[in-house]
Amino acid sequence: MSIFMPLLCKGTFRLACEHVLKTLRKERETLLTLLEAFVYDPLVDWAVSDDGTTSSPRVTSVLAAAADIMALTANANAAATEEAAGGAADGGSEAGRQEGGGPSQPGAETQDPSNMPGTSKDVTGPTKATSSDKKEGGKKLSGNEVMRDALVSRFVEIKPEWTQYRNDIQDQLREMIQFLDDLEMQREQMIKDEDERDLLTKQMATVHEVESLGAAMSSHPINTLSQRYSVYRKCLEELENAKELLIDTYRESIDDKRTYLTTIADDYEANLNDMKITLNNLLQIEMPSEFEFVKDLLKNSAQEAMYLQADQARKELDASLVQQSFFIKVGLDALLQYNNVVSYLPQREVEKQRWFQYERWSQNAIEDPESSDDVLRELDEALEEERTRANAANILKYAYELENMWIDATFSIRQQYETLHGQLTDSSGLLEDANNCAKQYVESDITSMKAMHCVYLTLLLDIRQQLHSTEQGSLRTITDPFLVLTEQLSHIHLITETSTILFINTPIFRYLSHFIEPLMRLRAALESLKDLEIYFKTEVIPHIIQTVMVNRTALAKGFQKLKELQADLQTMLEKLENDLNCEMDSLQILRITRSVQESLSQEEASFFIDFEKMFGRVLKSLEVCYVEMARLKYMMKAEHLPDPFLSSVTLAVFKKYTHHSLRQQFKVRKLQALVHTIRETERLCNCLLKSDLDTVFDHKLLYQPIGIFVFEFQSNFLFGMGPYLLSMFTNELFCRTSELNLHTITLEKAIPAIIEQYHDCNSFTGPQYVLAQGLCAKLCQAIKQKHQTERIKEAIRIHKIVSTQSQLLSSVHIWVNERFLPLPLPFAHIIPRNVLLTNFQNAIQNLGAWKISIQKICDEVLSFNKAIVQRLKWAVGANPSLNGLQRSFLECVEKQELKFNEHSEIASGVMIQCAAVIAYENVKRNAIELTENDENFTLLINELRLKHKAYKQAAAVITPIEEALVQLLDPEGPVDQCWINNVSGLLDEMTDAMQRKISSLEKDLVTTQDNLQLSAHKLRSLLDNELRMDVRYLLKSILKIDKNDHTTNYKQFQINYKQFLSRINDLHMKVLSKDFTEEIVTEIRNIIAELIDELEYVYRQLLQLLDVDGKAGNEGPIERREGKLPGSPMKEKKANQPEQKRNAYAVSVWRRIRMKLEGRDPDPNRRLTVAEQVDWMIREAMNPDNLAVLYEGWTPWV
Repeated sequence: MSIFMPLLCKGTFRLACEHVLKTLRKERETLLTLLEAFVYDPLVDWAVSDDGTTSSPRVTSVLAAAADIMALTANANAAATEEAAGGAADGGSEAGRQEGGGPSQPGAETQDPSNMPGTSKDVTGPTKATSSDKKEGGKKLSGNEVMRDALVSRFVEIKPEWTQYRNDIQDQLREMIQFLDDLEMQREQMIKDEDERDLLTKQMATVHEVESLGAAMSSHPINTLSQRYSVYRKCLEELENAKELLIDTYRESIDDKRTYLTTIADDYEANLNDMKITLNNLLQIEMPSEFEFVKDLLKNSAQEAMYLQADQARKELDASLVQQSFFIKVGLDALLQYNNVVSYLPQREVEKQRWFQYERWSQNAIEDPESSDDVLRELDEALEEERTRANAANILKYAYELENMWIDATFSIRQQYETLHGQLTDSSGLLEDANNCAKQYVESDITSMKAMHCVYLTLLLDIRQQLHSTEQGSLRTITDPFLVLTEQLSHIHLITETSTILFINTPIFRYLSHFIEPLMRLRAALESLKDLEIYFKTEVIPHIIQTVMVNRTALAKGFQKLKELQADLQTMLEKLENDLNCEMDSLQILRITRSVQESLSQEEASFFIDFEKMFGRVLKSLEVCYVEMARLKYMMKAEHLPDPFLSSVTLAVFKKYTHHSLRQQFKVRKLQALVHTIRETERLCNCLLKSDLDTVFDHKLLYQPIGIFVFEFQSNFLFGMGPYLLSMFTNELFCRTSELNLHTITLEKAIPAIIEQYHDCNSFTGPQYVLAQGLCAKLCQAIKQKHQTERIKEAIRIHKIVSTQSQLLSSVHIWVNERFLPLPLPFAHIIPRNVLLTNFQNAIQNLGAWKISIQKICDEVLSFNKAIVQRLKWAVGANPSLNGLQRSFLECVEKQELKFNEHSEIASGVMIQCAAVIAYENVKRNAIELTENDENFTLLINELRLKHKAYKQAAAVITPIEEALVQLLDPEGPVDQCWINNVSGLLDEMTDAMQRKISSLEKDLVTTQDNLQLSAHKLRSLLDNELRMDVRYLLKSILKIDKNDHTTNYKQFQINYKQFLSRINDLHMKVLSKDFTEEIVTEIRNIIAELIDELEYVYRQLLQLLDVDGKAGNEGPIERREGKLPGSPMKEKKANQPEQKRNAYAVSVWRRIRMKLEGRDPDPNRRLTVAEQVDWMIREAMNPDNLAVLYEGWTPWV
C-alpha cells in the first residue's frame, strides 16, 4: 500500500480533495456564518436576571445554531420553489399588481422602492398583497436572519478595533509631524551655529595675522580699530535718534487712526444702537429725588432753605440731562449714517489720508532708511493725484442712474405696501369663514359631499394642467426663473391646504392621507428651495456687495480663493455632465468646500456655512420627498399612471447612479453660482467707482446666477413630480368616489361622466353642485390670498434691502468724487458728507457747553449730599430709629450717581467719536495742499536720509569681523600683545564650545532621522493587519444581503481607501529615501496633512457602510447592543436578555478556518489556488514530523 500511496494522492484522492475544497470555498460565507454561532460558550449560563431575584437559563448558541440551520433549509426550499414556478410567478405578480388598487400600463417595469435614492428596502405601506406573496416573503426574510445576526454582533465587536486602528495611525502620523518639526528646528540651529563658528574662525585668522606681524603690528589696520569703531557707534546712535523722532510721528498716526477706525468698525453700528437704547432707557427711568427722603427732617431742623436749594439743583440737573440727550441723539444719528456710508467705502479711499499714509511711510523708512527717497516721491504723487480732475458730467449722469434705481425700489415698496394693505383689509377673516362654510357643507349630508368631491376633482385636473403647462413652458422659454418656483409652490400649497380642510373629517381621508403626504413633502422641498433663494438675495448678495466695495485684504481673501477655483469647478462639472455614470470623488468636492471655508475670515465663513446649511436642508427635504414617492409607488404596485405629466428628466433621477451624479453636479453648481455672483459684483462695483455709463449697477444682474441655479435644480429634480402626484391623488379620489373603470376612459372624460351620472341618479341637485363650486372657489381664493400675502412680505423685505443699498452706493459714489462736483448737489436720496460734518460740529459744541454747566450743577448737588449725610449721621447718633432713613437716602444717591455716570459716559463717547471723524475729514480735505504736518514729516525723512548716509560711510570702513572683535574685547587704543593673547584665548574657548554644540546637534539630527524612518516603518506595519481582512469579509457579507443599497458607496469607499493606502506607500518610500532635503520635507508634510484628513473620512465612510444601528457617528463608549441591518425584518429582542460572551479560543479557530477557506493558509499574505492548497495539505499530511505530533497525543493513554 505504501508503494502506491503517492499515486493515489495524485489521482482520485487529489481530485476529491479539490472538489471538496472548491465547494467549501464557494459557500464559505454561509459556512463561516454558521460556525460563528459556535464561537460563543455553548455552556448554559445561569446568570442572574435583571430584577436580581430569579435566575433563568438562556438559550444556548447550539440551539440558536440549530434554529439557524432550519432557517437556511427553509430558505433553500423557498429558492427551489421559486425556480420551479418560473413564469407562473410573473403572472401572479401581475395579478397582484392589478388587485393592489393601482392601474398599470402593459409592459411597465415594476420598480422596487429600495431603488429610489435615499430609501431602503424596508419601505412599508398599506399594500394589498396576496397570501402567497406573504408566505414567500416570510421565507426569504427568515433565510437572511442568520447572516444579519452575525453581522450585527461582528460589527459591534469590530467598531472599537477599527477605532483603535484609526487612532494608532493618527498617533503615528502626528509622531512623524513632531519628528519633522524637530528635524527642521535642528537644521535651523545647525545653520546658525555653523555661521557663528565660521565667524569665530575668521576672527581667529585675523588675530593670528596680526600676531604674525610681531613688532610691525602697529602698521596693521586693526591698530586703528578702536577709533573707527567709535565713529561708527556715533553715526549709529544719530541714526537711531532720527528713527526715534520718526517713530513718534508713527505712533501719533497710529493713535489717531485707531480712534477713527473704531468709528467705522464693523461692529460699531451695533454699539451705537446699544447706546441709543441705553439712553432711551435712562430717560424713561422715573427716579425720585434723594432730597424727598429728608424733606421732613430738614424742615424740622430749620433747614428748609437747604432743602429748597438742593431740590432745585436736582431738578435743574435732570432737566439739563434731558436737554443734553437731544444733542447726544443728534450725534448718534449722524455717526450711524456716517458709519453706514463708510462701511461701503473702498478701503483705498479711506486710506487716502495722511494718518494712514504717515503710518505706512514711517514704517517703510524706519525698516529701510534707504527707501526715504521713495517716501518723498510717494508724497509728491499723492499730492498730484488729489489735484487731478475728473469728468464731472459723467459722474453726475451715473449718479442720476443710481438715483433712478433707488426711486424704482422705493416705488416698488410703496406699491407692495398698498397691495398688502388692500389684501389684509379684504382677507381679514376670509379664510376662517371659507374654511368653516366648506366644512359645514361637506359634513352636512352625503349628497353635499358627493357634489364637493366632483367639484374638487375638476379643481385637481385644472391645477394639474396649469402646473404642467407652467413647467413645460418654462423649459421652452424662461423669462423669470423665480416666477416658476413661486407658481409651483402656490399650486402645491393650494392643493395641500384645500385637501386637508375638505377631507379631514371624511371617511376617505385615511386613504387620501397616503397621497397627501407626498404632496406635503414636495411642498416642503419647494419651500426649502424658496428659502435658499430668499437667503441668497437678502443675506449673501448684500454681504458680497459690501465686501467687494470695501475690498479689504482680509475680507477679500476668501472670495479670491473662490474665484481661483472657477476653472477646477468647470472641469469637474463637465466631467459629471458628460458621464452620468462616473464615480466622482466626493472627497474632492469636500476638500474644495473646506479650503474655501478655511480661507474665509470669520465673518465670511459664517455666511458661507449658513449657505451650505440651507443647501443641505434642500437636499434633505428632497430625499424625504423621494422616500414618500417611493412608498406611494410601492403601495400602488405601478411604475406610474398612464399620463404624460411625469418628466423624463425627473424619471432619470429615480435611478441611483444618475441621482448621485446630479447631486454632485449641483454641489459644484452651487459653488459656481457663488463665484459668478462675486465676479459680476466686482464688475458692477468697478463700473460704479469709475462712473462707467455703459454698465449701471443693478441688483437684477446679481440675481441671475442664483436664479439659474434654482431653475436648473427644479428642472432636474422637481419638474414632473407635482403633476405626477396630482394624477395619483386624483385617481385615488376618483376610485374612492365612483365605480367607473379608468382603464377604458381618461380622467378628463371620466369626471364629466361621473358628474352627469350623479345628476341623473339624483345623487345631488344642480343648486347643490353650484353651491359646492362657490364654496370651493371662495376657499381657494382665501388660500391664494394668504399665500400671496406671504410672498408680498418677502418682496417688501427684498426691496427694502435694495433701496437701502442703492442709497448707500449712491452716497459712496458721490463721496468718492465729491471734490470734482459743484456744491450743492441736486440729489435728495444721498447722505451728504458736509451736512454730517456740520451735525458733528454742532453736537460737539452743544455737548461741550452742556457738559460744563451740568458739571457745575452736579458739584452743587454733591455738596448738598455731603452736608445732608453729615446731618443724618448726627441725627442717627441721637435717634437710632433714623437708620432706615439714612439707608434709603444713601441708596437713592448711589442710583442717581450711577445714572449720571452712565449718561456722562455716553455723552463723552459721542464727543470723542465725532471729534475723531471731524479730525479725519479735515485732514483728508486738506490733502490737496502741502500742509505744515507734511513739511515737518519731510524734514524728518530728510534728516533720516542724511544720518543713514553718514552711517553707511562709517560702516564701510569697519568689517563685520572687526566689529565682532571689538564687541568681544575693546582694545581701547592701539593693539598690543596682551590684547591679542586675551582675544585668542576667548576665541579658542568659544570655538571649542561651539564645535561641541555642533557635534551634539549632528547626533541629534541623525537620531531624529532614524526615528522618522522607524515611525514610517511602524506606520507601514499597521497596514498588514488582520483587521483589514475582517472588514473585507464584513463588507462582502453586507453587499450580499443589501447589494443595491451599498454598491455605489462600497465602490466609492474602495477608491478612497486605495488612494489612502497609496499615499501611505508614497510617504513610506519618501521617508526611506533618507534624502531629507527641504523640498522632500515639505512634500512629506503635505502628504501627512492629506492623510490625516483622508483617514477620518475613510473611517467615517466605513462605519456608515458597516453601520447596523444608524449610530456610527457615536464616539462614546462602545457597548454590545442588538441591531438590525437596513431592511431587516428581525424583531427587536428583549432588553433584559443576558449578554453572551465570545470564547477566545473558538474565535482563533474560526479565524484559522476562514484563512483556510480563503486560500491564505499557510501564508496569509498570498492567496493560493485550489490545486496549490491541496498539494500543500497532502504534503503536510504525509510529513513524518506531523505524524509524530499526532501520536504524541495518544501516549498518556497507552
